[in-house]
Amino acid sequence: MKRIFLSITFSVFSIVAFSQVRWEVIINDNNLDYYGITSCLSYDGGLLIAAKTQDINTHVFKLDRNGMVLWHKTILLHNSWLSIIRIKQNANGEILLSGNTNDKAILIMIDPCGEPIWCNLFENTNHYQSVEYHDAAFLENGDVIALTWLYTINDKYDVAITSFDKDGNFLWFNPFSLYETLYLPLPFQMQSFDDFVIITGDCYSAYPDNPNVVYLRPLIVKTDNNYKKEWVLTYGMSDTILGDARGVVSFDGNIFHGFGSYTKLGFGSYNSILLNFDINGIETSYIGIDNVEINPSVTENFFLGLEQRDDTSYFASAKFGNAGWENPFGEWIMDTAGHIFQYQSHENTTGGFMPLHKYIDNKFQLTYQLNYSDILLYKLNPDLSQAPFDTTHHVYDSLCDHPIVSDTIYLIGCDVITGIEDAPSPEQYYTSLKTIPLHVSPNPATGSVSFEMENTAYHKNIVLQVFGINGNRVFEQSLADGQTVISTSVDNWPDGLYVAVASSSTGGTGSAKFLVKK
Repeated sequence: MKRIFLSITFSVFSIVAFSQVRWEVIINDNNLDYYGITSCLSYDGGLLIAAKTQDINTHVFKLDRNGMVLWHKTILLHNSWLSIIRIKQNANGEILLSGNTNDKAILIMIDPCGEPIWCNLFENTNHYQSVEYHDAAFLENGDVIALTWLYTINDKYDVAITSFDKDGNFLWFNPFSLYETLYLPLPFQMQSFDDFVIITGDCYSAYPDNPNVVYLRPLIVKTDNNYKKEWVLTYGMSDTILGDARGVVSFDGNIFHGFGSYTKLGFGSYNSILLNFDINGIETSYIGIDNVEINPSVTENFFLGLEQRDDTSYFASAKFGNAGWENPFGEWIMDTAGHIFQYQSHENTTGGFMPLHKYIDNKFQLTYQLNYSDILLYKLNPDLSQAPFDTTHHVYDSLCDHPIVSDTIYLIGCDVITGIEDAPSPEQYYTSLKTIPLHVSPNPATGSVSFEMENTAYHKNIVLQVFGINGNRVFEQSLADGQTVISTSVDNWPDGLYVAVASSSTGGTGSAKFLVKK
């Protein structure tokens, strides 16, 4: 097996023929150790990787389909350490980084050309000692939501969703108040399904018959379409399941398959578990993965990632072996009943929970840490064999009109959230979007008048009409795409009171009264 070694100076030991080499790539640097590694597939079929280093910085790499580094950015924040937990990219090429610095949460938006657009810090407020972002996601309208972990001034922990618009402006804040029934809820990730999200993690919860004793539980939270908490499931209460949830997949959108690790009360070792539940938050079944399903020598195993392989099986990444947390990373194929029928592991891989992605051509991209210092990448076929390198031609970073240069991003002048007391709830915010606020100027109008409308991006087929005090319509005009202002002459309108009305085919309306006085 031949490997490719890359350094951040982009010196590459060349490959004679891609077609004869299986897909395995190492990114390393003699001066830096990479850890806290996360990744996502890019809009053009490449791979984006974010990793922390011991020099307190975060490094972002863009790779092509064969793992070759296309560009590399070092991100610096006022000489403060920066920890990126998740990296995401949307179809417009914008890159979203979520994480923490000191006791603040941070979001960073980078444009398709690798340049910073905005950054926002959620600082301590009168309510919270510490705030962290554990995940983030793009919404269809361009807004951003961030999975937020909160440590209150009353020594309580909570989970929230915080929202920003595409320009980084703070929109709304929605705490779930999980501390009212749970102790130390800890979110891991947030996954989008149509118009809601499911949050997975863990928490401590008491048995109903003994509220003074709490146990570690898999935590699953579903939101409604306004990102308000719909239900909370602390999995396995009736079956003494102790453990965590690390993500969720669904074959049909009605039954969900959470995955994580668990142990039974009184046992020390952990095993992987499938946590099946329906869309209403009702447990349907669970399946623990026995060590013997892998190998008689295995004493512990737990999921890192899970993806649907086909209608009857999963592709999983996991840690397993007989060395506890020091177990190496590996993969296995299993059916929906939890039977493993193929597996493999990789020596000298280590670290925390690394991402697994189902690739565009039904292959699976894995990002691991090697020897506590390097980034190890695999691309595997559905049968666990290593995929060949891609020999076809592809265009990368097509949304940027010039080559992207590797350099340093200096985050200066980030917006800071210091107060959330007057922040609207998601329900209040999304209710406001259903309206079309209408502003008239000048008022009174003399020679001409302008009508400015808000929220037009959220509505279709907007029509502006103006009526006199007797109900007669004196003006009507449709709003073009991207237009927000309509102006007209009032020279031929009689003096008096008028009403302007905006309406849309999507149900949004707005109105305003004004005077004409020439």
